[in-house]
Amino acid sequence: EISVWNLDTEDHKHMGKHSKMSSLGTCSDLSAMLVASKFDKELRVYNLQTLINIPNDSYKKAHSGISGVYPMKEKSHYIVAKGIGNRPITVWNVATIKLRRVAVRTEQTICDTTDVVIVKNNQLIILSDRGLKPVNGINMEVFQTLSLYDLKKKKFSRHTTKLSIIPSPVREYVVLGDTKMLGLSENRTYFIIWHLYNGQIESRISAIPNEKSATPSDNQSQVSEDLDKNGDVDDEEKEEESIPVVPPEGIEQFVVSVDEMTIVASYFSHKLDVFDVPSRSLTHTLED
Repeated sequence: EISVWNLDTEDHKHMGKHSKMSSLGTCSDLSAMLVASKFDKELRVYNLQTLINIPNDSYKKAHSGISGVYPMKEKSHYIVAKGIGNRPITVWNVATIKLRRVAVRTEQTICDTTDVVIVKNNQLIILSDRGLKPVNGINMEVFQTLSLYDLKKKKFSRHTTKLSIIPSPVREYVVLGDTKMLGLSENRTYFIIWHLYNGQIESRISAIPNEKSATPSDNQSQVSEDLDKNGDVDDEEKEEESIPVVPPEGIEQFVVSVDEMTIVASYFSHKLDVFDVPSRSLTHTLED
């Protein structure tokens, strides 16, 4: 049997099964799964793409409760509560003398269980419409729509489509101010800042200078230009190309300061990096 777990909600789906036991399997982008067994002469390929984003009916039957509570900074007596599976989203006034047991506002249908909902004051940032798109030459699952919902006005203020926002657990998205959103890259080696009004990448923050300035295709084009000019690549350049490139380390966890000016990131190795958000730069590294 093939099952898929959502690490954010801990929900899971049963994607396919067959009568024999599979001992081998591979899955590159959650669109298809290939399985095999040393006791079987056949390869089986399961299409996961048609099922992966269908909401699970178990939410309607068994899931209830609160998954997150978010105080409003400007009006701290108001609390936004998010239900499991993003439903419902409620607003509570906790400063009244006799606390009412009824939410000030309840939203049931503005988002789906497969969406990611980030709360900042009275604004909801909703990432939805999962799909496959090429990211750095690799087909990856991305969010293609970013929506802004105003809890005070009870209406959407913006919908932006045809985007490629990297999926992450909701805790790894941080809204900076009112117009920016911070998250991690697809390989967790650097930070990306998206503009909330157009969904485009505004800037990147990396421990490696100009990490995204060159792609493999850019390097290949440069080598081709050198060949056209010189007829060959110098021996020194060949030696440089033969030196193995050490892949950058992945970020395990990070925290953003209350004033949203500093990021402290921990890696899978024993070190911490401190970044300055306004200058989009690494300030210093702490190593064990």
